[in-house]
Amino acid sequence: MGEKADRGLLEARQSRATMPAGGFKPQEIANLMWALATLGEKADRGLLEAMQTQATATAGGFKPQEVANVLWALATMGEKADRELLVVMQKRVTETAWEFTPQAVTNLMWALATMGEKADRGLLEAMQRRATATVEDFTPQAIANLMWGLATMGEKADRELLEAMQRRATATAVDFTPQAIANLMWALATLGERADRGLLAAMQRRGMATAGVFTPQAVANVLWALAVMGDAFLEGRLAILVDRLTVRILDLRGKFSEADKSQLHQWLLLCELGLASGASLPKGVKRVKQEIGPECLQAFTGQATHESKLQREVGTALKSTGMEVVEEFHDARSGYSIDVLVRRRSAAGSTGGAKSSQEPAAMWAVEVDGPTHFLGDGRTPRGGTLLKRRLLGLLGYTVVPVTFWEWNALKGAESKGRYLEDKIAQSNSWGGSLSMDYLVPGTE
Repeated sequence: MGEKADRGLLEARQSRATMPAGGFKPQEIANLMWALATLGEKADRGLLEAMQTQATATAGGFKPQEVANVLWALATMGEKADRELLVVMQKRVTETAWEFTPQAVTNLMWALATMGEKADRGLLEAMQRRATATVEDFTPQAIANLMWGLATMGEKADRELLEAMQRRATATAVDFTPQAIANLMWALATLGERADRGLLAAMQRRGMATAGVFTPQAVANVLWALAVMGDAFLEGRLAILVDRLTVRILDLRGKFSEADKSQLHQWLLLCELGLASGASLPKGVKRVKQEIGPECLQAFTGQATHESKLQREVGTALKSTGMEVVEEFHDARSGYSIDVLVRRRSAAGSTGGAKSSQEPAAMWAVEVDGPTHFLGDGRTPRGGTLLKRRLLGLLGYTVVPVTFWEWNALKGAESKGRYLEDKIAQSNSWGGSLSMDYLVPGTE
């Protein structure tokens, strides 16, 4: 249908569909839901409930494309799937995984991520295997959406899938849109992965060719991703891409969301802190910093922070050791909130006056990393966690990660205090370069 359906006709069809829902077949349910979502229409509540109930009852007859279409339609219409429907549909996906096309795989993963749902382990493994097996049929948008879905759900990607998708993205780079470039780069960074050299070069060339039509979000996502990946993006060919994106930033001034500005702040901070001794910022980066740097910092510091129960426990345990402690310390230069700042008593008299310019050896930034700081495997740090550690190190802090699984394994106040003292005594400065091969303490 080239035209939007007449609203009266749509309402009549929805009303009729609600009544005989018990007789609808899987294909009819999928087609109706897909049509409503494609036309940009919201299904009425009665229809949604009837369709989901019937889909749940007939899940065993759904084909892969029909499963994907139903969930894609719900996500596109901004609706949440019923818990019963999700359970039976995920089971059906696992049963029919070998029949899924690349588009069906992508639509399914995108839908689950958009609805804020977690895929079960069986589905994740099945879809990643199927995507790897059919990688040569993936389009640029399908690649980007699949990786975006995994990253949004916080699920670690299989090594085989990562390698296959990066190869395919490199081969099809000329067809990537700015949004696809941004989604892919953001996803890899969020997953704590580097883009390989071939992919990075291909995305750089395509990004340069399309920089003039990047959206505000796409610009922010790409620059944040480069910062997380730790690449020397102010040198060589990447510097040309960055220069063109800085021009685009200034063209788009006033159109960036608060989330976009927060990402740009982290990128600008790394540009400044990562400079070699005696070097100066490129003109484009310097102009961006001058013109929108303050509002980016304000957006970053305006993000809500919440002290967790785990963080309070660590703070209390540190105080019991006799160390000088400042909880929720605000670093004015970066805007970061440090979970617990620890200082040697000999370093300064009053902890309330602590500054990031103090001797690095005298200050430790204790970062209490709960489950949300890691991917679904519970051990791999998210990109944002890695970037914060790197930036705090460059600011002169010695970063001491305290992971939830190590902490939860400790019994008694004495063992927790001794654990923290040992962590601080054994810590090394994070100043310098970020290694994406970094092993979180306790995972070796």
